[in-house]
Amino acid sequence: MHVVCRREELDGQIWIDASHDGYLPKLGVTHRRRLYLTPDGEDLRGEDIVEGHGGANFALRFHLHPDVDASLAQSGTAALLRLPSGQGWRLRIGGGALSIEESAYLGKRGQVQRTMQVVASGPLEGDETILRWALMREDTKKRQKR
Repeated sequence: MHVVCRREELDGQIWIDASHDGYLPKLGVTHRRRLYLTPDGEDLRGEDIVEGHGGANFALRFHLHPDVDASLAQSGTAALLRLPSGQGWRLRIGGGALSIEESAYLGKRGQVQRTMQVVASGPLEGDETILRWALMREDTKKRQKR
């Protein structure tokens, strides 16, 4: 398997660009992910690129901690994530259909807990499928509108 990862930082902003060809033998695709994080840590942006033959389906999974409640918002184009403190985060995804599904949390040795995951899924189209997503703290969005 061939893996490439590059990290850059400037004025507290962080960019990560990573790719691998681990899906190539079975699925005929490669995966690349680009991440950007603001200095305050309240805005994470991502881009997932699947390159290869179309016709198959993809699923991009965001596994959640058991204490996080998730619900679909904005006519199913976003998920609202609520922490026990009441703090909220909004996950917006373009390029796939969103759903909330069951998952398993393995954060404690020897213990499996039920949890949820946000899933973006759809067909691979052509030679390249791009999913863009953003995870932003809800309070931050409200402050920016003022």
